[in-house]
Amino acid sequence: MKSHSSFPEKVLIIGSGIGGLSTAIILAKLGFDITVLEKNPKPGGLMRSYTRDGIECAVGVHYLGSLAQGQVLRKFFDYLGVTAAIPVTRMGQNGIIDRYIFDSSGNPPATFDLPPGMDAFEENLKQTFPAEQKKIAAIV
Repeated sequence: MKSHSSFPEKVLIIGSGIGGLSTAIILAKLGFDITVLEKNPKPGGLMRSYTRDGIECAVGVHYLGSLAQGQVLRKFFDYLGVTAAIPVTRMGQNGIIDRYIFDSSGNPPATFDLPPGMDAFEENLKQTFPAEQKKIAAIV
């Protein structure tokens, strides 16, 4: 393997997805002069969200494992210096692993919380849709 001094000092990275941005941070930490080119108006590649017909679609990653202190992805995020900027909640805390928002115009908005475990899921479905309890029981 070549030594660091034999590599060019300037590096051009094409694409600002998670791979391009991670590579840019790592190489910048190693002292390289980095330029990142992106064809879209915003960085993020497939990790960014978009809005269509007034509905925001978050198409990136929603769940990650190995983020506890000392675990591999946490070490990587710490090295990149992004851990503090990422809101991390352990799945299942407060009895919820996901929340679906069906209509945000109401007060409160129409939501469905996804709890961990099939029994809790079935119970939450029945509470949310009481007129459909028999159908829910037949499916779940």
